[in-house]
Amino acid sequence: MKFFSFILLGAFTSLASADGGYANYCRNATLVKVGNEAGLRAYCATASGDTQCSILSLDKCYGSDVGRMKPKDNGNLSKRCPFNFSELDGTTLKSRCYRTPLKKGSLVWTSADTNVLVAADDGVLKCFNHRATTPPNCKERPVLSGTEPIGMPMSFVYCLYLLFFAFFMW
Repeated sequence: MKFFSFILLGAFTSLASADGGYANYCRNATLVKVGNEAGLRAYCATASGDTQCSILSLDKCYGSDVGRMKPKDNGNLSKRCPFNFSELDGTTLKSRCYRTPLKKGSLVWTSADTNVLVAADDGVLKCFNHRATTPPNCKERPVLSGTEPIGMPMSFVYCLYLLFFAFFMW
């Protein structure tokens, strides 16, 4: 009876961990522009051992609640977190998001580990029940982060602040 319990426990554990973990099967994850939103592009291993490029719209996987990014099915992340304020650091998606739905007021920094939610299914990224696209021009899509800086780095803003402060104090 104990052996049967361990088998059931193992089966349920494998079902529970089915989502997420794309970083184990994919390489070169970057953000790319998909229309007016950000997409996650990665090259993932297929069951046959080949590598496939796919792009997953992050609007399908994440949303923003009072400026905090969180996993949400069809969350429309780009409505509150403009893609030009987003970057990917390893598997961590960082973005500046508006606190209000009207895109007014201050932007706040928020982040989420995409590896927790996004999975690789036979070479294709997915979240919830959404599978990524595998467009023929997948490799040519413009990169938003990884090789190009997005937004204004905080160190640059801090330097401007110090210069401004020094100028008026002098």
